[in-house]
Formats: sequence, structure tokens, C-alpha cells
Amino acid sequence: MHAGPPPLNPSVQERAATELEAGLFASVRVVDEETVGWAQGGLNGNGPINHLHLVQAATVPPTHEYLYIWNHRFPWIITVRSTHSNGILVSDVLGTIYTDLMTPITSRDYYNVDMTAEDRERVEAAYKRRCNGDVGLLKRGILRVDFLGEYVGFTGLVRSWNGMWEMRTVDVTVRDGEREEEAGSLESSDLSAST
Repeated sequence: MHAGPPPLNPSVQERAATELEAGLFASVRVVDEETVGWAQGGLNGNGPINHLHLVQAATVPPTHEYLYIWNHRFPWIITVRSTHSNGILVSDVLGTIYTDLMTPITSRDYYNVDMTAEDRERVEAAYKRRCNGDVGLLKRGILRVDFLGEYVGFTGLVRSWNGMWEMRTVDVTVRDGEREEEAGSLESSDLSAST
């Protein structure tokens, strides 16, 4: 009997309006003063986020298998694999999310049964906003991060069902006090595509 996934390291647990502290999203800004305090204070007030935080096990106890991450805006699942003999590290989780989101989309990502014409318009609008007329970025094309739209503020991962983790994000364009976290529901049909 599987007891479910092990608990997450505080580095990747969901936090209110927190972004990806490792600076992985160049376009993402600090969302609010709480985020600034947490980023400056580090994990549990142990100083700024540094290399030591990134080399900690992502789960307690460490897992040597996989972590599966989903977000209701993605028609795929992010699969985190360990790059170290001591299990999946925080750097593996953050690095895999970053690498996945910076990947140009495929036609399978864009044209599938779950994507409507309205969804494709939303992704294309996010792509144009992200590029902001920069020819180099425009030439690279739509990236997977564009599926998030304005919801690129990373708040962390929360335990989901069947051993999976949900990636929570917030809209970084709204003012403090107006922000609501967007959460989706995961249905079995959402699990058909994976990376």
C-alpha cells in the first residue's frame, strides 16, 4: 500500500504569494513585502536563499524516484528526476520547472483536445506580452511558460492526489490585496499528456 508522497522541503512548499526565489524567471518580480522578507530572511529565517538550500533533499525522507508536477493550465505533466545519488534535491525541482517552462511548445502542446481556440488566444497573448516586441524572443516562439499567462508568480507545490504535486502560481500583474491564487481541479483526463 502506497502511503503517498513524502513531505516537501520548506524550499518548495507553497507559500503565500511567493515567487521562484532562485531567480529562475527573469520576468517575474517580487510580489509583495512578505515575499521580500522571506527571500531576504531565507528558509525559516536562516539568511538569504543560497547554494546550501538548493542542495537539500526536496522531500523528507528523500525520494530517489520521481516527482510529478501538474498545473491545470498545462496539457502536460512535469517529471522531476534526481540528478544526484542522494535523491531529488530542491535544485532538481526548481531546475526542472525552469527548464520545462523555457521549452518551446510543440504542436501537441498547442493543438490537443483540452485546448480551445480561446485557450490558444490566451497563450498567444501571453507570448506577445512576455516578448514585448523583442525580436530575439519573438523568434524563439511560444514557450511553455506562456501557458501560465499572468500567473507566473510561483507560490510552491502542494500535495495532490495519486502521488502528484500541484504547482501553485499567482497573477503578478494585480496589486497587493487584490491577488487571488488560481487553483484548478485535476481530473483523470488531465493526466493524458506527460513530458
